[in-house]
Amino acid sequence: MGRRYLRLYGCNDRPFRLQQLLRELSAAFEAETLPRLRSAVLVTAPGDQHTFGVFILQEFFRRAGWDVRGGSMGSADELLGLVQTGPCDLIGLSVSNDVNVEDLASVIRAIREVASPRIPPIIVGGRFFLTNPECVAGVGADATAQDGRRAVLRVSSLLGANVLG
Repeated sequence: MGRRYLRLYGCNDRPFRLQQLLRELSAAFEAETLPRLRSAVLVTAPGDQHTFGVFILQEFFRRAGWDVRGGSMGSADELLGLVQTGPCDLIGLSVSNDVNVEDLASVIRAIREVASPRIPPIIVGGRFFLTNPECVAGVGADATAQDGRRAVLRVSSLLGANVLG
């Protein structure tokens, strides 16, 4: 059913078209979402080119009532600039490609510095952490989750609040 639906809309497994379709469909869900009580910065790790997963993650958080900003980050400086644009309740990094753990740890330390004094929890996910869950603590993240639904639940537990409304 899903594959036929995507073909109907001309996706043919092209990530850009899938992202565009996700944005179009997300507008239909806006009326169903809860009031925006919390905010999140949800991004790809600097330099990571695989953005579809983070767009899906953003939709899970929006449907749970979160105000979300983010997307694809070309550099650590771009990410730090986004974090500095205003306070948030959560920062999430999606890592699809293999990364140098120490480099990512350095980025997370820098995020904590620029987010100070109110440092939100940092959650990581994506293919890299699915295959290397032992690296979560090594990069200095507070948590991980296998998918968007579990990420919303995990963050609810981290914040000690019902982020689902």
